[in-house]
Amino acid sequence: MSGSSPHPPSWTDAQLAEAVKASTHWVSVMRELGFGERASSAGAIRIVRRRADELGLDSSHFLGKRRWSDAELRHAVSESTTWNEVLMRLGLSTNSGAPPHVKANAIRLGLDTSHLNQLSHVGRQRVQVKTTTFFTKYGWAVGVGHHPDTHAKKRGRRVAYDPDVIDLFFVIDGDLTMYLIPSRAIAGRVQVLVRTYKKYIVGNAAGLLAAAAAIRPTAGEASA
Repeated sequence: MSGSSPHPPSWTDAQLAEAVKASTHWVSVMRELGFGERASSAGAIRIVRRRADELGLDSSHFLGKRRWSDAELRHAVSESTTWNEVLMRLGLSTNSGAPPHVKANAIRLGLDTSHLNQLSHVGRQRVQVKTTTFFTKYGWAVGVGHHPDTHAKKRGRRVAYDPDVIDLFFVIDGDLTMYLIPSRAIAGRVQVLVRTYKKYIVGNAAGLLAAAAAIRPTAGEASA
């Protein structure tokens, strides 16, 4: 869009799509786009990732810090009967159960994990409430991760919620728009742009606040 950026990208959306498809991590994407020495720049990667998200490009094949590939995960899930067995096949520790990112990647790949002795979700659903006042030029952004150790002095980086622990995210953005988003639609992410989840809008809190104000007694009525 003309005038939208003082420094238009030197790459096209088509080139970005090809780079994402051919790479297994973001630094590789940056190199494919010709960033050279700036390939590992966090700011530059953030800009490129944001555009990839806007275009809906699939980066689920990226390894990141993983020691296993999507193909190995597919094989491990299909050949196992428990999550612990999946972890062992991937060479991961089984001390703390299946890490959320393993389950999240299984979900993104569309793998059937119903045979892995999962607990049935019976009774009330588990909902995580999130609000945001963080507005970017791309819209409202909300954090949907958590700190694994809430008691530590240094909490460290946020991690994704286990999709088997949280059923739904109830999100209210800065415009008071309310979303009820299935955790599996967010799987593996720690921050999202809420505008990409418009189909999960369930209303606007402004109407609720107005209704509450309308039925709140005035000072005169309260003292009567």
